[in-house]
Amino acid sequence: MASLLSGQPGQAVSTLEALVVSEPTNPDDWNDLAVARLEDGEANDDVREIAKSLAAADHALAVQPTHAAALFNRGLALDALGLRFAAADAWRQYLSIDATSAWAVEARERLATSEAPTRDQEWKREEVALDHALDRGDAATVDRIVARFPQQARTAVETSHLPAWADALLAGNVTLAEKSLARARLIAAALKKCNGDGLLEQAASKATETFAQAFHAYGQGRADNTARRVKESLERFIEAERGFAAAGNPMELSAAYFRANALVDLGRPEESEAIAAQIEPRLDPSYRSLRAHLFWLRGRQTNDAAHDYESLIANRDARESFEQLGEVDYAARLRTPEAAMLGRLGRDREAWQSRRAALAGAAGSGKWNLVEVAIEAIAREEVDGPDRDIARSLFNVQVAAPSALPLMRFNGLLWNAVLDARTTRRAPDLAAARTAATNIPDTKQRDDSMDELRLAEGLAIRELQPLTAERLFSDVIDYRTRAGLPAFLPSIFMQRARVRRTLRNLTGAQEDLRHAVELIESRRERIAGDTLRDAFLGRSEDVYEELGDLLLSRGDWMGAFETSERARSRVLLDKAGRGAMSLPEIIAGTPPSVVGAHFTSFRSRTLLVVLEHGQATHHVVDIDRAELVRLRDRFVANPELEPESRRLYDLLIAPLQDRLAAGRVLVIAPDEITYGIPFAALRNSSGRFLIDETAIAIAPAGAALTGDRQTLIPKRSYVTIVGDPAFSTKLFPSLNRLPAAHYDARSVASMFGHTTALIGDDATLRAVKSAAVDCDVLHVAAHAFSSARDASLSLIALTPEPGNEGLLYLGDIVSLSLVSRPLVVLAACQTGSFGGGTGSMRSLANAFLAAGSRAVLATLWNVDDDRTSELTTRFYRSLASGANLPEALREAQMQARQTEPPREWAAFQIHLGVKPSVQKSAKTSVIH
Repeated sequence: MASLLSGQPGQAVSTLEALVVSEPTNPDDWNDLAVARLEDGEANDDVREIAKSLAAADHALAVQPTHAAALFNRGLALDALGLRFAAADAWRQYLSIDATSAWAVEARERLATSEAPTRDQEWKREEVALDHALDRGDAATVDRIVARFPQQARTAVETSHLPAWADALLAGNVTLAEKSLARARLIAAALKKCNGDGLLEQAASKATETFAQAFHAYGQGRADNTARRVKESLERFIEAERGFAAAGNPMELSAAYFRANALVDLGRPEESEAIAAQIEPRLDPSYRSLRAHLFWLRGRQTNDAAHDYESLIANRDARESFEQLGEVDYAARLRTPEAAMLGRLGRDREAWQSRRAALAGAAGSGKWNLVEVAIEAIAREEVDGPDRDIARSLFNVQVAAPSALPLMRFNGLLWNAVLDARTTRRAPDLAAARTAATNIPDTKQRDDSMDELRLAEGLAIRELQPLTAERLFSDVIDYRTRAGLPAFLPSIFMQRARVRRTLRNLTGAQEDLRHAVELIESRRERIAGDTLRDAFLGRSEDVYEELGDLLLSRGDWMGAFETSERARSRVLLDKAGRGAMSLPEIIAGTPPSVVGAHFTSFRSRTLLVVLEHGQATHHVVDIDRAELVRLRDRFVANPELEPESRRLYDLLIAPLQDRLAAGRVLVIAPDEITYGIPFAALRNSSGRFLIDETAIAIAPAGAALTGDRQTLIPKRSYVTIVGDPAFSTKLFPSLNRLPAAHYDARSVASMFGHTTALIGDDATLRAVKSAAVDCDVLHVAAHAFSSARDASLSLIALTPEPGNEGLLYLGDIVSLSLVSRPLVVLAACQTGSFGGGTGSMRSLANAFLAAGSRAVLATLWNVDDDRTSELTTRFYRSLASGANLPEALREAQMQARQTEPPREWAAFQIHLGVKPSVQKSAKTSVIH
């Protein structure tokens, strides 16, 4: 504690963390750690550390439930996270143990603050006063209450007062209609005064019978929407929109917004975007709440497209607009998705600050559904991370709170049981979750929850009680087959296959895995969209790996190879008009000048298949996958490390080194584990680099070995050059422009006769997409980002323009149609490295291959723009002299190798595409 007392909480945290690892059952140490983490978090505005303080206090209380200091510190941590209702419970528990000390005085003060009325409680009191004021026509009181609760007041007009007026008018009850309309107009006028929102005031001023009929449909649509009857609500909003338009009422725009929102819920974001684009130019400046809702809608639309930068901007615009309007509950709801986006973008500190704001906003609202949604969203983010104790503590808070959503209460209890089982390595105690499941009123949700319990139990006991686990997995498969729930069946078949391998039932395990693959591939064919299909296959990679490993263990290396091929680059193969190729087809189509090295890594070994024209041989490399990853990562971090370089050569290249005759090209088809190794810098036993022995290329699958290798630079080439885009400084404030890229672009342009140069301000998203369609060479010298968390966020930063921020995402690249099959040169950072997530389209290089590129020159790590310019210039000169692509890169790297260390030249790799089964004709249409 000396470090803590001397104002060094960070050092205290490190010391105490080591202490609780050595003595995990000492509650005092855990409590001291809670104090140190809390002080460290508050001193550095590090909300994650505050959440870890809560977890440490919970550890202390798990050992000693009546530990007074831990209860007190738990209350402090909960309060610092904004969870005041949970903090109040902690103070009450503390006071039940200590009611007289000085600490008890502070606990009572904090309890009083934590028990302050929520916004919902205050609104319910003021709502009564508002009703009386509306009855009296007391505009001053109405103005005062509406200014405090503008969101609740506006909602009351839209869902209560105007629907009551419409229903009464259509029923012929003129007295009630006039009373309801007067109420609506008083509130609408107050809204215009307090925050400038004038839509309802204008709408209520045009109270015709046509408007009433439309509002009746609008009210039904809102009710259907609240009840999640989305298809029904869509029909009602269409009817209302037409009626409002006929009445000349601005509520037409509100109905159109809800129609667009329903389309997002139905998975039709493109149609939703078209409607939003029609609404926006028609918005009066006073329609402030509707504008905020449109920002919110745009965030949902772009989030569905995995464009998190744009989604984050739209979400923040919406939240800030609602905050300015005083509609704080909506602002609080938007904090939760904002935090998730920040987390996916790797901005962890900001994400946790937004999570605290989300928790505080939800708790302050007093609406338990908001509280449960916020807590579960944050906890689920941490379940599989390094700080899963945070998830357990948050789920504890969730299940102790008053529950508005029975399904979420069940989810919290189930996750807590699973997390406890992971920690103790025992079967989970599912009694509380089972009770919660039986209390779910919806029959289907209840049955699905019981099925989730069976699955959770099977996963937890598969190693301890494999026979019972096999039965549970069989029950889950039967239920989900009967219920028409195919989504997770492949993974459950895989789990049963693993149990059957444990039970030595290899034939049954193989049948399960083949069935799982059949389900995956039948579903794959029905998934629209390249990136969605690739992500689905990526999530299914474990099934293919498990089947390949089982086949290899049974001596069927060819079956293991073909299983690996079936899982690789399926989007690329689909777009090329090819299916996965068999081993005989690949070796028949491999040119004599090519030697292929196809790698597939399993848990304890790696399969190397050497592919040549007319023959294939295999080698099983005995190395644990984790060790191979460690070797790879150390070598990528420092390509000058000779021990790692030689070890990787011995493991991966030595088995085929006698095939590397002069004039042959080594084409490497790496898997996820071997992808990213700078093969050119591997050294043999005599210290020679692999690049000294042969030209090297990278292939996404064995099928790429059958493609063409000719020079791509004919004398009359059409070249598109993108150089030094004027990227958004709002999104990337710490980035500098690339003067060498500017020069590089002009230098490349001078080498060709037919050039489209998009430099600086001209390098917009639309211009680049348009110019890329029919060129022979696409040269991009710009900032690029490979997201280690989620490859769908990998992008090239171009110049912003009206309607977009200039971000060319990986998924946008995949969806291009590069009909002229250009060579793409990505003179940018990390364009050949894998981002996080699943699927084969996880590098910008692979994305361009999927779009139709013949080949891509890409980089594995951050590269200096001056050195990049020199190397690419040499590469182009070699191509112009007649070298093929791998040889041209080899010549450029060999020149650099004379004076530069591997760090400066080994990052560059040529990635080869798959030749289409039928050559497409060039198109001249512009892609937007």
